[in-house]
Amino acid sequence: MNWTLEKIQGYIEDGVEESLYLEYKILASLENNDNTKNELAKDVSAFANCDGGEIIYGVHEKNHKPVGVDNSPAKIMSRESIENVINSKIRPKIEDIKISPVDNPNSGNQLVVISVPKSDRAPHMANQKYHKRYNFQSTPMEHYEVEDVRNRKTHPNLILTLLEIPNCSENKEYLSGNLEAIVTNKGNVLVEYYMFSVIYPQTWKITLNDQNFHDCGITEVVVKEKLTSYKVLTKNFCVPHVMPLWKDRPFNLLLGKSLKIDIPVSDESPLIVMLSCPDAQDKGFYFYPKKQNNTISWYSQNIPKKINQ
Repeated sequence: MNWTLEKIQGYIEDGVEESLYLEYKILASLENNDNTKNELAKDVSAFANCDGGEIIYGVHEKNHKPVGVDNSPAKIMSRESIENVINSKIRPKIEDIKISPVDNPNSGNQLVVISVPKSDRAPHMANQKYHKRYNFQSTPMEHYEVEDVRNRKTHPNLILTLLEIPNCSENKEYLSGNLEAIVTNKGNVLVEYYMFSVIYPQTWKITLNDQNFHDCGITEVVVKEKLTSYKVLTKNFCVPHVMPLWKDRPFNLLLGKSLKIDIPVSDESPLIVMLSCPDAQDKGFYFYPKKQNNTISWYSQNIPKKINQ
């Protein structure tokens, strides 16, 4: 991708928000000092350890949205210096990083875009720590996450996304809709069998219309440091009844006709989803519901290490 000032201004005009794949930083973040060098290495390694992405240096942001080009006269590192920092502070070395200086005639300075690929050599260490992308920033990785990334060459790695759904409840005290989920295999190994578990608070109601879902009773999980009772439903997906999960090919689980949920508006508990498959660590996801523009959207606040079922 060729980066130009017009393209970056387009991001600003369109309000393209920061994400797991995109971060904005001011030019001062590339000044030549130890703090900025350490931060640069941390951010680049975090993108490489996850799904890759771009860091755009030279853009002001507010609430994770771009608000303008940074026209300050900051004295930033040269392209060669940036490359030297990345190569000297990150281990193992990340291949195929692209550093794109972008001329800014309004200030006489340059913006810089660093494009980081998802790395097959991950995990990468910077400043004696492993980092990941999470909630618009780079944060330290837990030990199990480091092992998960280390194994992604030879093991499946399943990721789950819950889609926005229309709120069909006429009762203002409830959110109601049909659950929809996308599963993606980020590993290099084909997945032909996996288990999907929905773990929901007893205060919620789920209407089940799928005989292939199994009621596994009640379990206790820790939510916000409190032991809470949840109900458990599971379903197995396997070839030839469904398509196998190839790398980076999202698959819709088509739950819309299977699971209708009714959530008390006053209930702040998360929905917990577990994914399990052979030769991979079980993955757990906390999803918190939120009503927005008459739809139910979801945001993931954390990923629990282990949930007893």
